[in-house]
Amino acid sequence: MRRTRPTIFALAILISAPLAAPGQDDGPKAGRAVPLKVGDRVVLTFGANLRATKEGPAPVLQPPAPGDHRNAFRVYRVERVEVTWAWLQAELDGVSGWAEAAETMSIDRAFERASEEILANPDNSGSFINRAILWSMKGEIDLAIADYDEAIRLDPVSTTALNNRGSLRRLKGETDRAIDDFTAVLRIDPSYAAAYCNRGITWKSKDIARAIDDFTNAIRIDPEYAIAHNGRGNAYREKKELDRAIIDFTKAIQIEPRYSQAYANRGMAHRANNDFALAINDYSEAIRIEPKNAWALNNLAWLLSICPESKSRDGKRAIEAATHACELTKWKNPNNIDTLAAACAETGDFDSAVRWQEKVQPLFADEEARKGGKERLDLYRSGKPYRELVAPEIKRRS
Repeated sequence: MRRTRPTIFALAILISAPLAAPGQDDGPKAGRAVPLKVGDRVVLTFGANLRATKEGPAPVLQPPAPGDHRNAFRVYRVERVEVTWAWLQAELDGVSGWAEAAETMSIDRAFERASEEILANPDNSGSFINRAILWSMKGEIDLAIADYDEAIRLDPVSTTALNNRGSLRRLKGETDRAIDDFTAVLRIDPSYAAAYCNRGITWKSKDIARAIDDFTNAIRIDPEYAIAHNGRGNAYREKKELDRAIIDFTKAIQIEPRYSQAYANRGMAHRANNDFALAINDYSEAIRIEPKNAWALNNLAWLLSICPESKSRDGKRAIEAATHACELTKWKNPNNIDTLAAACAETGDFDSAVRWQEKVQPLFADEEARKGGKERLDLYRSGKPYRELVAPEIKRRS
């Protein structure tokens, strides 16, 4: 099989603490205009909630219970600005809504505030947690872990610090240490849904049955936990229990209708189920919600290029999607370039197909990928496009 990548849902619950209360000069103030522009990365200030409408007081996110994953710290991108209001979309899950510009803070300013808090109160574990969160958002994983270590030294039963450190250890490939952190959280608080979900994500690379058990426990604690449904769906998809997977992805989408990755994952399940039109629809919806989702763009382009059903192929559209995916990944992802070659072959442009396939061959990381690429290259040189066979029999829910 090809076309795999680490799933985004794993990061969406990386953080489980709100940014600490900002200083008076940083908090929401009625009538104060804070310049925002589309594409800005921001966080919400302490106590702020997204709203379904600019006028309504009801937040999109309900006030969280202690240890609830809805207490998640999120980084948002500004998608629309209307006077002093901004429509925000969480980078890593489907949460979106309106916030007043004065209720937001740039990533850089939030980082400054967190460092100021540590200088002012170095014995406060929460200050180290806040800065660790922001280090992780900047991609400084080791520095983030160091801050979590200090937070745990100051407060050994901090479930937030243990949970978040576990997530970062998982990203570093320290699977056993990550599982130890999540297990420690659950010993302290057996109702901590995010720890079950994160441990399920971690188990998924080692033991699918344990992963499913953990996702199921997270859902038992919170039936509306979209990320847990998405995670369990991925586990079922890997077991080829595709009907179960589709049910979970669909539930995640019902909970968070703008959950781009859940659409893309359901598209993968539909494709494995030989429901190609449904797969194309789901990939397309994922891209509509998140136009820069390179993985969904690549999967769409691949299916439009190589689908065994001629009515589902569209070489021109495939070239557009594959090219966009390559641009978003700076032409460094071999899967995306491989897809562009297949898209060119689907349109009959075998010279371009050969050129791109020759370019990508040295970039493949393993022998199996290089062998598959060489087989496609030989097809293109002989003037033939590549076609995938219909998926083999899969396990259906009884």
